[in-house]
Amino acid sequence: MGFDGIEAYHVSHSPGQVEAYASLAREHGLLIAGGSDCHGAVKDGPEMGKVRVPHAYYEAIVDALAQRSGAF
Repeated sequence: MGFDGIEAYHVSHSPGQVEAYASLAREHGLLIAGGSDCHGAVKDGPEMGKVRVPHAYYEAIVDALAQRSGAF
């Protein structure tokens, strides 16, 4: 479908939504990602750092990139 993963972890996702998206990603062999969606001063307050993504998901993304490009 043209994408490799799902942003399961996000500041607007409830714990139930995080698990639902992560489960969906696992079922379909997709990477699991997350982010704060921080766009600087556009929002009322900084969101950066509010989302905690398990390090194993970061490592899986780095591994996938390394396999794709032969780098890292």
